[in-house]
Amino acid sequence: MIEKKVERIADISLKTAIKSEITTTPKIYTKIFEEVCKTEGVDIEEACNNALTQKIIDKSIIKLDSFIKDVRDGIIQFQDSTKKAEKAIINQDLSALKSSQEEVKKLQEKLKKLEQELYTDSLTGVYNRKWLDEKVLNNSKFIDSGFMAIVDLDKFKDINDNFGHAVGDKVLQIIASKLLYLGKLEIIRYGGDEFIVLLKSEILTKYIEKILTDKLVKLLGELKGKAFSHQHKNFHALFSFGVSKFEKGDKFEYILERVDEAMYKNKKEEK
Repeated sequence: MIEKKVERIADISLKTAIKSEITTTPKIYTKIFEEVCKTEGVDIEEACNNALTQKIIDKSIIKLDSFIKDVRDGIIQFQDSTKKAEKAIINQDLSALKSSQEEVKKLQEKLKKLEQELYTDSLTGVYNRKWLDEKVLNNSKFIDSGFMAIVDLDKFKDINDNFGHAVGDKVLQIIASKLLYLGKLEIIRYGGDEFIVLLKSEILTKYIEKILTDKLVKLLGELKGKAFSHQHKNFHALFSFGVSKFEKGDKFEYILERVDEAMYKNKKEEK
């Protein structure tokens, strides 16, 4: 049913729009929606000319507008509360100051929650590319030093094709949770079935690199020893990975090429 496909596409588009830029508009959402339609193999004209699917799309855009409004309102309220606090200090009004401080605290918590939504991949709960771009990189260059791994799920398309997207999504969630469980690492969902794993360290020795590699090798061994099951059919969800060090000021694109090269080498060796 096209309605089910469009509902999924609208949800992906909404989450992508929210995570991309705080100034996202319905026009940008539409562009994202069209790109996701192409990726999912859905005819854009058929999707938009169907009355039921159009309602799904409209509902998604309304949610986007609501999110943008919440962010803007939060910023305005925070500014107002700050001004009230400044006035209370000048007038030495302790009661008004206390009230303003409580308002500021509540708004800080609200903005922190909104920021968390912006920087979190809604499906897996790990960081998203926006977090990578704004918290790890500056002008596409690393802010700190450390080691980076790319984790690429093997034959993930086959899992989606054979068992459905719902199962594929569940696999991504499980892999993400297992990566988080490795501890003291920062996990980013970089693409559909790709994760970036960061180990920040000022010491760039082979020993530190081995710590990251050993963690991923151990997880891979665990996945090899335990099959997933759906409707009485078993399958494995494995991954290939590559690791490289990065130094403060290194271009992300350059490091990504290095880890990709190492990952594809690992993929060939595992065949």
